[in-house]
Amino acid sequence: MTESIAARITLPAEAAASALRRHLAFYEIECEEIAGGLRATVWGGTLRLLWGDGGVRVIAEAPDMTMLFALQEGVAHALDHEGGTAIWEQVTEGALAPNLSLVRVESVTQISPGYRRIRVVGDVERFEANGLHFRVLIPPDGIAPEWPRLDANGRARWPEGAAELHRPAFTTRALGDGWLDFDVFLHEGARTTEWSKTAVGKTVGLIGPGGGWLIEDSWVALFGDETALPAIARMLAGLPREAQGCAYLKVAECDMQDLAHPPGVRLARTDDLLSALLRTEAPTGPRRFWFAAEKSEATRARELMKAKGLAKTEMVAAGYWSRD
Repeated sequence: MTESIAARITLPAEAAASALRRHLAFYEIECEEIAGGLRATVWGGTLRLLWGDGGVRVIAEAPDMTMLFALQEGVAHALDHEGGTAIWEQVTEGALAPNLSLVRVESVTQISPGYRRIRVVGDVERFEANGLHFRVLIPPDGIAPEWPRLDANGRARWPEGAAELHRPAFTTRALGDGWLDFDVFLHEGARTTEWSKTAVGKTVGLIGPGGGWLIEDSWVALFGDETALPAIARMLAGLPREAQGCAYLKVAECDMQDLAHPPGVRLARTDDLLSALLRTEAPTGPRRFWFAAEKSEATRARELMKAKGLAKTEMVAAGYWSRD
């Protein structure tokens, strides 16, 4: 089944096309020219920008409502830079954002000195596929929670001021019938760490999924610090059984977990991710390098991977946090 929705664009054709091309190029997605417009394949869906006597329109199609809404939000962000707006059809003003699930925290388990595992129950089935990550929407204490809802143009409007939501990103570690687990790396005084101490029984929002995809390459090199451990754990578990390569984790010995992985992928702990990356040779043929850690380290990692001759499609370097 395919979901679709159309919108009228409040920009001239040339400005709208430029805005969409620029936005998609950031995600390394190309647009193709079609009769009377542009077309792009995005995250399993499609976007078509069309112009003619009826003005400028965009048509979004996706496998489900969650991905369809992600495309709508992407279009809105693209047009923001040109001062344009997408006026979507079939909008239920005031409804909860389609990619939002309200769930209840069922348990919090200390799985190692540095990590707590949170289990939530509710509508979580869609987090099994698609993106690696999601955001947890944590309301402030002491006031009735407010959640993102659609405005008249079909765009999510977020609570502000005293009702503003804390929105940390996490990775699915395990998922079952109506429940989902994710791990929190503990930082003294951090908002999510403090929240996790009293989270059981509370309602939170999950928004997504998004933020990267599972890896299916036959050879991989993964590098990550404590904040990236959950993402690497999920990627390792999802690799083909015959995959080869390595995974380096900058994690305290007491926090190293027993991670499911293909026998041909070697796991190791390191105190220097960049040195490990520098030592890792890039084979010819299909390959994927993935690095996530502090922002400045990720920037340096991207430089090192380019120096190894890797193409953009063969590497990821993500800053999961910043010293600033």
